[in-house]
Amino acid sequence: MMLRLLLLLLLLLCCLFVALVSANIQQIDIQFNSYCNPTHQAVEWNGGSKCCDDFNSCTNPCDNYFLICVHPNITGEDLNCLSDLIYTGDLGDDETTCGELSSLYNLSVPLSPEQSVPLQLYVKVIDDDPGYDDLVDVFVITVDVMAFSDLQIYDGMYGYGTLQVSFMATCTEHYFGLDCATFCEERDDELGHFTCDGDGNKVCLQGYQNP
Repeated sequence: MMLRLLLLLLLLLCCLFVALVSANIQQIDIQFNSYCNPTHQAVEWNGGSKCCDDFNSCTNPCDNYFLICVHPNITGEDLNCLSDLIYTGDLGDDETTCGELSSLYNLSVPLSPEQSVPLQLYVKVIDDDPGYDDLVDVFVITVDVMAFSDLQIYDGMYGYGTLQVSFMATCTEHYFGLDCATFCEERDDELGHFTCDGDGNKVCLQGYQNP
């Protein structure tokens, strides 16, 4: 019983931490670093697989464009995008984008005070074909404060591709750090004599110590 209560308390503290950190995030910047579909396959109408641009050998790469949406962490078909549903246009085929670390696409999502992370990043990959476009893969990625700044590799729902994405938070005023959890507001009064460096560390004014 005691162990269960301790686990529940730990869960509540984790949720509180995420909520407090989320309130300090002004904007989330999303960088799409690379996309790779080495098999050149897309999704068949019945849920199976097929080649993107030929019937048998799958030697021709898909001509990929992406539909991107950032929305609250909810389930269902209603995406409720916080930003407009983005159509990227053709960003290249499987071979030109696979493994490249240069940015494919950047997206900035401003957050209002009532919004919080985690959010979900929804990415649909589509093969651009004359007449009828083919679904290649779908990625549903949780945007978590613990994933900020790290390059993450995600598998598609249909297993045909991988997507490399990194997240960066822009903090509200006086908050610092990758997850905006560090508070620092410079002052020169009876409560302290210091400025703040780029990481939110207190830096003493000349003639003072121990800010």
